[in-house]
Amino acid sequence: MTWIATRTEQTVIIAAPPARVLAFLDDIEVCARLFPNLARVERQSETVYRWVMAERTHGPVKFTGDYVLAYATNGHDELTWRAVSGNVRSTGWWRVAAAPGGVTRATMHLENEADLPVPGLFKAVARPFAQREVEQLVRGYAENIRRAIEAAG
Repeated sequence: MTWIATRTEQTVIIAAPPARVLAFLDDIEVCARLFPNLARVERQSETVYRWVMAERTHGPVKFTGDYVLAYATNGHDELTWRAVSGNVRSTGWWRVAAAPGGVTRATMHLENEADLPVPGLFKAVARPFAQREVEQLVRGYAENIRRAIEAAG
């Protein structure tokens, strides 16, 4: 097993006020279900959730993310999370801000380390695949959130 780090940031423009966007993001159980490849999310306490991802396969490498995150919000413009346990160490934030035209600019910043089942010698080869995968998932997540908030009107 080898810990492989990835980092990405994604911004999406949402046709809704910042307070509504932040409230949606802070509803972890609802919002998490929009994450591509999520098998389930389980509430452990008021601010702690377990994420279990569907198995992903790339050639001979199979991986199922299973990790616990603790969340916090400042109630104004930011939702943060940090890793508590599991095979993915995830930290990051969503920040929301009003933008011209009555829309919200929402940016997600994510830093992950996943304990992938690859020998240490293959870390340099596996990292670009992991980075591409994380970028794709976060892009899809941000777009799913935008669609869900806008559809709710």
